Amino acid sequence: MPATSKKQQKFMGLVRALQKGKIDPSKVSKKVKDVAKDMKPKDVKKFASTKHKGLPTKVKSEAKKMSDKDMYNYLMYMRKYKPDIWRDLQGNRKVKKIMKKFESINEKACWSGYKQIGMKMKKGKKVPNCVPESYDIWNEETGIGYTLTLDHCGCEDNVNEAEYQGRKVKLNKPMQGDKKKFKVYVKNPKGNVVPVHFGQKGARIKKSNPERRSNFRARHNCDNPGPRHKARYWSCKKW
Repeated sequence: MPATSKKQQKFMGLVRALQKGKIDPSKVSKKVKDVAKDMKPKDVKKFASTKHKGLPTKVKSEAKKMSDKDMYNYLMYMRKYKPDIWRDLQGNRKVKKIMKKFESINEKACWSGYKQIGMKMKKGKKVPNCVPESYDIWNEETGIGYTLTLDHCGCEDNVNEAEYQGRKVKLNKPMQGDKKKFKVYVKNPKGNVVPVHFGQKGARIKKSNPERRSNFRARHNCDNPGPRHKARYWSCKKW
């Protein structure tokens, strides 16, 4: 097989010279030594003997660099389906930069309680594809799986900001928890902002089926889930 570029031919020329003992091994790179060791002399000769006429200086790589948007979609997949890998990626500086970039865009592009998953065509134009935020939860102890979804109700006060212990937090928006799987900040009947912790930590993500959903609702009396500042309300939300 002939060389496809001048750069490749020159490289294989060094490999050929090393194999024939015409060059000092200390004067070539490790890559040249490795190729000289792995390839047969007759194959190296085909590359090294290629004429330069008509060859490009360098062949552009066919591999396309992943765009920031594709990287963000990949990270979203990892966060949802590969939590172990996601934990390792979180400390990467580039990952933080991409997440910050697109999460700020998504917050502006969609309503409260919705998140952007790619783009879609609407009336001939590309617009953000906004879908309800949902959390798939699987309880290993009980064998019950369910999906918690936060839909937009069309009211401005569904998700708003308030102050909790000197910092601003979003109300009525479930997020990753610390004490338990999820937590959400709400106002109790006294008007104080309190965190509500719910969901089993370490529970696996799994879509629910009608039978398990029915069992869960019956067991937790989801027809009457109680007040918003209790964990049962959020566990039963949108069942």
